[in-house]
Amino acid sequence: MRPFPTGRVFATLVLGALLEPLGHAAAYGLRYGPSAAWQLQSQGSHAYFPRVFSLSAISLVIALALGLIAVVSIRLVLGSPRTSASGLGSTFLILGLTQCALFGLKETLEALAVQSTPDFLSIAILAVCVQLPLAALAACLVNWMRGYLRFAPEAIRTVLAVRLAATGGALLLRPLPLAAHRADLRDQRWYRRRGPPPSL
Repeated sequence: MRPFPTGRVFATLVLGALLEPLGHAAAYGLRYGPSAAWQLQSQGSHAYFPRVFSLSAISLVIALALGLIAVVSIRLVLGSPRTSASGLGSTFLILGLTQCALFGLKETLEALAVQSTPDFLSIAILAVCVQLPLAALAACLVNWMRGYLRFAPEAIRTVLAVRLAATGGALLLRPLPLAAHRADLRDQRWYRRRGPPPSL
């Protein structure tokens, strides 16, 4: 029985939480226009949004850069290994549910904060038209990277094997010949004479 991928689910939930502000900005841009949308998302009950959007965008850019570096490194070491597309549906489902749930919750709380009735129909339409396509795009990208990252241990072993082979030849120890001390037979210190001591 395969263990439940708790770490993968948690990482996908975090990714969905980071993607939601991007979908939020895109939804407001689609509804109100780019210039008016940013003004609406920077004042009143949306005053928190610019900071959240900046943090989310920076985190996603860093994660994307690190993932691409890892994929390029694996391809340079192993070539183009065959990757599988398994897990795409579950990734999209988790991302879509997370983004739509957060989007609906935030819009509802923001409407209640100004004592207004939430427009659940427009919230649902924007979630389906913006958050779900963004989740699908992110799921495809994540699944593509995950297919290569499975080969990361093999790539690391290959690099270590090559380095050990290269350093093993360079650090080959060879015994050095020791300088032999040849005794000078003419020097009386190198031997003792046999026989009785010389007479005085």
